[in-house]
Amino acid sequence: MSSPFALCCPCAYHEEVDEGPPFKAGVLTKQGDGGRRRWVDRHVVLDDRRFLYRESEAHDGPVRQAVEITASCTAEIVEDLDEGCMVLEVTIPHADLVWRLQSRTGGLPDLHAWQSMLVRAIRPRWRASKECNVCQGRFGLLRWRHHCRRCGFCVCAGCSSVATDLSWLGYAAPERTCHLCTAGASGPGGVKHDPKGSALGGGGGGRPTVTLRLQAQGQDEWGVRQREPDA
Repeated sequence: MSSPFALCCPCAYHEEVDEGPPFKAGVLTKQGDGGRRRWVDRHVVLDDRRFLYRESEAHDGPVRQAVEITASCTAEIVEDLDEGCMVLEVTIPHADLVWRLQSRTGGLPDLHAWQSMLVRAIRPRWRASKECNVCQGRFGLLRWRHHCRRCGFCVCAGCSSVATDLSWLGYAAPERTCHLCTAGASGPGGVKHDPKGSALGGGGGGRPTVTLRLQAQGQDEWGVRQREPDA
């Protein structure tokens, strides 16, 4: 029976290559908060797990509001009947915020690109370790290193022999999952172990939790990479 996992280069004991942190920046039209219908062009930035918009469409303007995505918001594309167009609706439950965004130039493909990046941002980061985080066996020529796509644990093949549906994390096909996740999860959000904040804990329905941090106007202490808006 063939393995459900793609083969990796055996360098460094089968070290897999993680995707780099998501980054996207550009001008979107954002609806005002608090139910106000006014739409204003804003420069929006997603830099790893930092999601913010600026006072105007200028890419170097002061930050108006910023959130840090850690593990249960949603990013859905919905139809706005009043505006007669599709909008990206980013729900941030712990901050009691909903950001509604329109594409100024790219239309639906642009919204899908933003949605894809936001889904990538909620994925757990892969842990670095010299031993399996489940069985504590040391990695070597006979025990290769892998990673659980659900919690980010560094695991051996024996402790991650199951591929599960992680479509809510943006994966198109079943992906490698450690035995701790499969034992404690009947669905998204069911993880019972806590790898020091890297697991997606229960109760969130598999959706990312968001911690709100507001920045004073004129201050940008997030260390966001300064880039020109996307074309």
